[in-house]
Amino acid sequence: MPSDWQKADQIFNRVLEYEGADRDTFLVTCCEGDVALEAVIRRYLALAENSTDFLEDTPVPPADTDPESLYQAIQQGVSEKEASLALQPGTQLGAYRITALIDSGGMGSVYEAERADGQYQQRVAIKVMHSVQAEAQGMQRFLRERQILADLEHPNIARLLDGGTTDDERPFLVMEYVKGQDIVTHCANGDLPSQDRLRLMQRVCKAVHFAHTRGVVHRDLKPGNIMVNEAGDVKLLDFGIAQLQSGGPAADLTGTGPALMTPAHASPEQLRRQPASPASDVYQLGLVLYHLLAGRLPVGEPPRPPTEVGGAGRPCDIDWVCLKALATEPGDRYESAQAMADDIDNCLSGRPIVARHTSLLGKAGRLASRHRYALASLLALVLVIIGMVFFTGPQEPRAPQRTGVAEDHSIAILPFTAVGEGTSEPLSAGIHGDLLLRLADVSDLKVIARQSVRQYQASADSPRQIAQALHVRWLLEGSVQQHDDQINIMVQLIDPNDGAQVWTEQYRRSLGVNDLFAVQGEIADDIAEKLQARIPREAVHPPPSKPATDLEAYRLYVQGRTLLDMRETAEMRQALALFREAARKDPDYAMAWVGVADAITLLIDYGTELPPGALEEAETAADRAVELAPDLGEAYGAIGGVNYLKLNGHESLVNARRSLELSPENADLLGRMSWAALLFGEPEEALDAAEKAVEVNPLALEPFSNLVFSLLVTGHPTQAYDAIHLSQLPRANWDSIEFYEGVVLYHLGRYEEAADLLAGLSIPWAGEGPLATRALALAKLGQLDETRQVLAELEQRGAHLFLVGLVELSLGEDEAAWSAFESVRRWDEDSDWAILSARYLFRDLLGDKVNDPRFTELLNRINQSWGLSPAPPIATVGDRPQAGEAD
Repeated sequence: MPSDWQKADQIFNRVLEYEGADRDTFLVTCCEGDVALEAVIRRYLALAENSTDFLEDTPVPPADTDPESLYQAIQQGVSEKEASLALQPGTQLGAYRITALIDSGGMGSVYEAERADGQYQQRVAIKVMHSVQAEAQGMQRFLRERQILADLEHPNIARLLDGGTTDDERPFLVMEYVKGQDIVTHCANGDLPSQDRLRLMQRVCKAVHFAHTRGVVHRDLKPGNIMVNEAGDVKLLDFGIAQLQSGGPAADLTGTGPALMTPAHASPEQLRRQPASPASDVYQLGLVLYHLLAGRLPVGEPPRPPTEVGGAGRPCDIDWVCLKALATEPGDRYESAQAMADDIDNCLSGRPIVARHTSLLGKAGRLASRHRYALASLLALVLVIIGMVFFTGPQEPRAPQRTGVAEDHSIAILPFTAVGEGTSEPLSAGIHGDLLLRLADVSDLKVIARQSVRQYQASADSPRQIAQALHVRWLLEGSVQQHDDQINIMVQLIDPNDGAQVWTEQYRRSLGVNDLFAVQGEIADDIAEKLQARIPREAVHPPPSKPATDLEAYRLYVQGRTLLDMRETAEMRQALALFREAARKDPDYAMAWVGVADAITLLIDYGTELPPGALEEAETAADRAVELAPDLGEAYGAIGGVNYLKLNGHESLVNARRSLELSPENADLLGRMSWAALLFGEPEEALDAAEKAVEVNPLALEPFSNLVFSLLVTGHPTQAYDAIHLSQLPRANWDSIEFYEGVVLYHLGRYEEAADLLAGLSIPWAGEGPLATRALALAKLGQLDETRQVLAELEQRGAHLFLVGLVELSLGEDEAAWSAFESVRRWDEDSDWAILSARYLFRDLLGDKVNDPRFTELLNRINQSWGLSPAPPIATVGDRPQAGEAD
């Protein structure tokens, strides 16, 4: 029985106000998945209308039947019916085998399952519709969810993998398996600090904005539909009641009548039975944010600020952000979920927020509407005074402003759109990616890398905004349409200053691999000609060495590369399986073998446990790629990655350099070169590669972080600090930037800020680097007791002995420090930060010790561990700016 029978009575009386489909929709909404409660109300509706068409196999009870008894009877009947439909462990649906029931609700049941066809291992979640729900409206809603999810490919949205029907004709969806907790529980159980909660919320906002750009309004955003998996990644779930903003049969399901929703998490307009819009989702995001900050949902109108309710300080003006999202009128909220994400980022970085400004403007606007005549007179007087000051008063010369004019021969090729039901996204993405690589080889042409342009897939930003963000002069848009064995590619060159199309061309070809690669070269030639860029003399865009000869292998490779770029363990594992299958289908496809090698080396580098022999498989794959395509830069990059994991620093550098000789504009290869050069003692080479990587990949965090660190170790700490704080990149997903900022602050002599920033920071690849650097900052502040406490913690955690020695040095314990330094015998496991520290950092502590033969021997041991030449002479303290000095 529901907790209060009056609830059923209240719902019953309200449901009577509706008719037909509206009644059914409203009933399902109010019952919130309680099938037994819904059945009770339907029984009484049948009695009220003298109808017996619901559950005809159950006789209508007498009018004087006790409600409690009726509920229990129906609940038992529904439970028995659902139990008879439940899928038992071992049941096979398509390629998947059921292993356990996860949950069951009003729409259907969700099961955990595993792939059973032996192709590769994969855990999934399968949502199966109840037969009692498989009516026309319920079926259409279920099928609409499948179509919506098929169109939403985003790292923070649970992906649709497959679908089908059971033996008894019930539809099912195969979804990405998300093991974790809802966002509120995750934050509460982990006692996450406010900044981490805001970063999670920022990712949610971006995922919702992505759905909006695809014309989808979720309408049911609540903690239960926002999961955080074991890796800390946010996943948006349950688009079962989402609304399509465009027309079509799916959109008709939500066109009129009451909107499906969870009442406690509904926006005011949803409760008023008005159509939902993206602003409705923004309101629901505000509710989730409020819950994360205050520990409960808001109460009252207007609600109290969440920080006041939660009783803890929050960064910046987050109260304003939250309350703006919760504005009663949709027009007073953020104009988009992305705008909300941007303002959360403003809070995290200490920049001025939009919410406070627009809130004050809104109040001023309402005041003006009430006193418009008096204010008009006042405004006239103010304008006269301003005019007098402007024309008669002294004027300071205006400071010159950086215009940020882009190079004439710079272009961003935006993600191509797949047009029509027969066109696959991987095919469209593959054509787009290959075109990027071809144009990157054109002399005098700067082409933005795929990692930076992919966020503009179906973007709502204007051409001018995109061009300014990417710092380019031109934009290229394109679409791909496949029909049977024909393909049609449409491209248009856009001047972002006015949005004008300066050139448009259409290319029709048969859908064969040779024709596909040929047309890509033709498009690249035409674009280069339009921009008057110089084409390399060697050849006019030949196809890549050993391109795919099998279209399915090409599709698998492209899909794998997209997953690999996400840098998430589960996605990288899937990418490896796809690369292996591509290589199996087309053994002469060099890029498929590159993919196998890259996926394995990245998984190992990210700490993923792989079966024995995985590194040998990567080496074999990389060698095969070079054998097939000796002029392919990516193949040498793959070999360099294997060399790195085999502790062969010399060969790693050699192959990194060779890869850039062949593909000098490749952002991935530039990033590898930058890191290898840093680690193996070539800081100037690292800086050159990092600067070029940021130039062609301006919106990616990894090359930017390499640039920051390269600036620091080449003696430019102030430039490194300015780069961090002048950048507009979101930092929510890249904690290394915060770590580097703490190290930069230390080298600028801002020890208190460094200690505060580094507190509690965890960077897996750096081991105990953040904690050790914080200890050094505390020692500089004279907080020696706290420093000793951190030293004890480092020793307890088994920190690298070089880091322990640095902290002992900061305490004046020189002999203990030398003992720690000389005790380090291996530098090949979890040593990256210790190596970087020994090569470049904390010279204020080390001083003349870097000239001590014992320190030279330490550097030689590092080089020997990595197969490098003996260490060169160490720069003296005066060779680089010290703390507080100008660059």
